[in-house]
Amino acid sequence: MVHEQLSHSRSEFYGSLSRAIEHRKQNPAKSPQELIFVDELIDNQPPDIQLSDAVTFCVGGFHTTGTALLWAIYYLCNNEDVQEKLYRELVENIDGEITPADIANCT
Repeated sequence: MVHEQLSHSRSEFYGSLSRAIEHRKQNPAKSPQELIFVDELIDNQPPDIQLSDAVTFCVGGFHTTGTALLWAIYYLCNNEDVQEKLYRELVENIDGEITPADIANCT
């Protein structure tokens, strides 16, 4: 049962990435600002490698980001002075929805 669920989930994941790659091939970026990692795969990897590299980026990015956030939260929990400073900066610089300008105002 678990093997079947895992196999199904894997097929769905690979299928989604395959469709995303094909969609991007048919709808390329119109400017350098629109480029995403899939464009690099399409431009620099042979077709038989593109899907496996896309999986690697997704899974690797997921774990890297999750680990970084976990350590950041751990650090904040163990350093109340830093936690308080972060809180004050957020209250002072962010009013409502967070924008890139809000983040730039934080130190």
